[in-house]
Amino acid sequence: MIQSYFNRVRSKLKEISPLIKTDHVSIEMVSADMGILRGKIIFVDGSVLDFREIFSTKEHDYRFHWMDTTNKLIIRWDTAPHYKNLNNFPYHKHIEKDVSSSEELNFTDVLEYIKKDMILRLFKDKH
Repeated sequence: MIQSYFNRVRSKLKEISPLIKTDHVSIEMVSADMGILRGKIIFVDGSVLDFREIFSTKEHDYRFHWMDTTNKLIIRWDTAPHYKNLNNFPYHKHIEKDVSSSEELNFTDVLEYIKKDMILRLFKDKH
């Protein structure tokens, strides 16, 4: 299960490689049923994704922090155990100063979100 997920991560990184300027991604198999993914990706538009994900058969804990070129938050998804009143606790997202409930995500979901957002912005800039 964990190895299969990490294979999907590698595949997604390869798929979006034209959007990546530099990346430092660490994939660590802690055990047969637990892995840790962490690192930083700088995209061609200068935005930065700083992340950590613990993925196992028993828990899923993450922090995906996407910032613009001035280190201003674009969006952060995390599972910190605060905001207990939100639906889907502990899954939530921060956009500017707002916090709202979020679906459970994984690293490949976040990369897909960023890919779509960047493509939309590039398309808007050209038209």
